[in-house]
Amino acid sequence: MGRPMGESCSARDALLSPTPSTSSAYDFGDVLGSGSFSIVRSVIHRSTGVQLAIKCFTDNFSLASAEREISCLRLCQHPSIVTFYDSFEEDGHMYMVTEQIPGRDMQVCLSERGSYSEEDVRVVMKTLLAALVSVHRVGVCHRDIKLENIVLGEKDDLASLRLIDFGLAARLTKETPYLAIPCGTPAYAAPEVVRRSPRYGTSCDIWSAGVIAYLLLCGEPPFSSSTGLRELIEKVRAADYSMCDPAWELVSDDAKDFVASLLTLDPSRRPTASKALEHAWLSS
Repeated sequence: MGRPMGESCSARDALLSPTPSTSSAYDFGDVLGSGSFSIVRSVIHRSTGVQLAIKCFTDNFSLASAEREISCLRLCQHPSIVTFYDSFEEDGHMYMVTEQIPGRDMQVCLSERGSYSEEDVRVVMKTLLAALVSVHRVGVCHRDIKLENIVLGEKDDLASLRLIDFGLAARLTKETPYLAIPCGTPAYAAPEVVRRSPRYGTSCDIWSAGVIAYLLLCGEPPFSSSTGLRELIEKVRAADYSMCDPAWELVSDDAKDFVASLLTLDPSRRPTASKALEHAWLSS
């Protein structure tokens, strides 16, 4: 399980107290980010002095949706997943407290680098897939795996990455073995998610991981459109991508095979996260 930088075990134990906090347990600092449904701020946990992040869900985000995100993240404990510490309801708002991750997201890193070496991409994919093994093992489907939701715990240390933002995550159960609501980011979404009658499971996260591997290796997305969203979705539905760009001439056949295995159109033939970790390219 991950932890904030420099945090002692006793401080961590105090943070993981089973008794929910209130906002008075924290000193609020700068806004770290905001969106349509939440505001994230830096906070200091008063009794331990540990710097954390607190997410306040806004009025237009339902209580049930906030509780779903919190319950999914609480289940997903892994060194490469943002660490959950606390949640509470106050004045009609839900709050969720997690570790504060100091690094930048991988989209920013890629825009600066252009692309990554195979050695670097191996590190990212091994770490991300190991996190997904943990997520899928407890029946959670993240549903929004993308570069913006992968943040480095330490500058330029790809192995320190953390998977964040479980805002679209959902849990599969015996009663609900499949999901049927299209969601996520279209350029990363699996074909079964964007088809006209969605029916999908955790394999959609594997497809999204394949999009990430493709992006990191060549610097361009596998699916794009000059005419709009409809064309993009049609390309995704047909798995209409290629590796004909000159950038792929420098990429090994094993790496190409790894990417292609994750971008398999039929989700039943797509590898699980555990199986993907066994691919020859990741051990070469």
